[in-house]
Amino acid sequence: MNRRLLGRLGEWAALALLLAKGYRPRHRNWRGAGGELDIVVERRREIVFVEVKARSSSLFGGAGAAVDREKQRTLTRVSAAYLSRHELWDRPCRFDIVIRCPDCAEEYLLAFSCKTRELCPSCAAKRSAATAALLAEDVLEEVGHAQWVFVIPKMLRPYFLHHRELLGGLARAAWETVLELMIAAVGDETIRPGMVAVVQTAGDMGNFHPHVHALVSRGGWTRDWEWMPVPYVDEHSAELLFRHKVMRLLQDEGLLSEERSELLLSWRHSGFSVHNRVRVEPEDQSAVERLARYIMRPPISLERMRWDGVGEVRYRRKGGHEDPALNRDPVETFDPLEFLARVIMHIPEPRRHLARYYGAYSNVSRGRRRKGETEQGPGAVVETAGASRADRARRHDARALRRSWAQLIKRIYEVDPLVCPSCGSEMKVVAFIIDHAVVDKILRHLKRRGEGQRERGPPERSELAAVS
Repeated sequence: MNRRLLGRLGEWAALALLLAKGYRPRHRNWRGAGGELDIVVERRREIVFVEVKARSSSLFGGAGAAVDREKQRTLTRVSAAYLSRHELWDRPCRFDIVIRCPDCAEEYLLAFSCKTRELCPSCAAKRSAATAALLAEDVLEEVGHAQWVFVIPKMLRPYFLHHRELLGGLARAAWETVLELMIAAVGDETIRPGMVAVVQTAGDMGNFHPHVHALVSRGGWTRDWEWMPVPYVDEHSAELLFRHKVMRLLQDEGLLSEERSELLLSWRHSGFSVHNRVRVEPEDQSAVERLARYIMRPPISLERMRWDGVGEVRYRRKGGHEDPALNRDPVETFDPLEFLARVIMHIPEPRRHLARYYGAYSNVSRGRRRKGETEQGPGAVVETAGASRADRARRHDARALRRSWAQLIKRIYEVDPLVCPSCGSEMKVVAFIIDHAVVDKILRHLKRRGEGQRERGPPERSELAAVS
């Protein structure tokens, strides 16, 4: 069938469905801001933008390729231009996608990414999965890695709360600690380990607790790109060096006085801590990716939060604490506004990097290696530790897969969300819905239909083994 004709038939089918549900058409194929809206309809005061996708086969990616990051960005930009052109900024907007199986008409609702910075657990989990895939495929070399955790005492945390720009300096202090200890272990000033650092600001109960999680190579590369392993770094030495650098950072900013520094140093337990005992081997790349997702996790977990909409918020600890007092009181209650105040403390500053790359994993170093250059100049041949150029070239093809939400879900849960659970056919995206009333109605219907059925999460490994 002709591609344009197939698209038109899909649009007419979607429009007929919307008219049957009581929507009034406004525009079809509206163009602006470098894009096009297939259908624009309204009901009451709500504007609904509908993107129609019709596929005759899944040879070129099917429906999964239709909702990649670039498509979502385009739809959001063009919808904003439409609202501005017609002065409809007071209308509510919410994006959702309807997925339909063309064979048996099975449907389900998928939340559209809201693109918020870290507060939405769904979007943050998607972002962490995409970043973890990037690290595993394009950034991290196939060498051993360790997770480093850098913690500062409670007395110093308010400085970072009221001076958020210092969080970057905290990550830099962690990097300098790793670098100096690696150089001392190897005895080569040119060695550069690779490090990816993420500054987390949330504690176990959503309190402000700035600390650094980092993935660090267990060794480093010389100027000639020769791998030098460092199997062990003393935690106590790292703690003392990190403490010195953080205190120097605050003193240089004029925030920490000499008297307060002496008070902190006089304590038997200063509150500083460095932990680097979690290690993964080079051949266990899946463990590296899981660890990367962990260090990029969102600050609030919906699984540990309970709220009925009117009373107090109940938030559960993760468990496994060394302090027995914390394990005895696993749940804490909050006033809703108090809990909201805790949540908004973790909104990242605009245009601040959430992940920082240092040493051999910095953008400059990776760019030089991609061009086949070393710091000594162009023309030199670069050999990576454990990964050939052909391997790195093949990784480039995986970048398109990371942009697809379907591939991210499949990567985490090992289940393809575009396979119909009823008949096994490929499901297709038929509409993007931002109508609040329609979304609520669909959710209520799905809840009623699911009453009495057992809730089901991702499949167990035993089920996957049985299928394979």
